Amino acid sequence: MTVVDNTKKAIYDDQGFIVVPGLIPPENWLELEAACQRIIQKTREGTWPHRRTVGRQFPPFNNDNTDSWGVQHVMHPQLNEPAFGRWYTSDKLLEVVKELLGCRDDELQLGMSL
Repeated sequence: MTVVDNTKKAIYDDQGFIVVPGLIPPENWLELEAACQRIIQKTREGTWPHRRTVGRQFPPFNNDNTDSWGVQHVMHPQLNEPAFGRWYTSDKLLEVVKELLGCRDDELQLGMSL
């Protein structure tokens, strides 16, 4: 199955990213969005310390700046958000990844079991 056409593949090769419209189905979108909201809240409350802060491009990040721009380790078991792992290992996403990288299943190293 071809998900990525030659033009998108060329953009990926040149720029390192592409947008694949419709890659996340609505039922997964809602689940992932809800999981994102929960971990954003945990990060803002300070109960999840793994975040990226404004003004610091690289780790270590500390609590000197309360303004976060990213959450790290979203698949960590302590977050208890399996939606991210399910999506990351989903057939739909893996098909796109294999097309972009030009590889097979046995060449991927996911290290996940759900």
